[in-house]
Amino acid sequence: MLVPPADYAPHEADALRSRLAREPRIAVLLRSTICPYGAAFRQAFFEVSAAQGVAATDLLVEERDHAQWDAWGMRISPTVLLFEEGREGARLEGRPLLGLTRQRYARWLSSTASPARAR
Repeated sequence: MLVPPADYAPHEADALRSRLAREPRIAVLLRSTICPYGAAFRQAFFEVSAAQGVAATDLLVEERDHAQWDAWGMRISPTVLLFEEGREGARLEGRPLLGLTRQRYARWLSSTASPARAR
């Protein structure tokens, strides 16, 4: 499976961190450069995020670069992080040999509605 490009390549993590500091609420899909589950989930991630009114982006993480995985606290690919006001507020990890599904992500994202949005 060809891995689709991401909004941010592995060497652009600092640019992503800068964006996270500016966005009030944004979901970030972290996926390995060789993970077929992250690649397959990418389109659903952006569609669900848009449908729920949440800004979204993704970052490719080099499969064998342990420092990159550690920097994001990744244990598995794919992983979704939800940032609010520049801070990680929630995390959804894929499951081994399954990744993430559209339905699981949609339920999780709707359950993490910020207090200001829930009013």
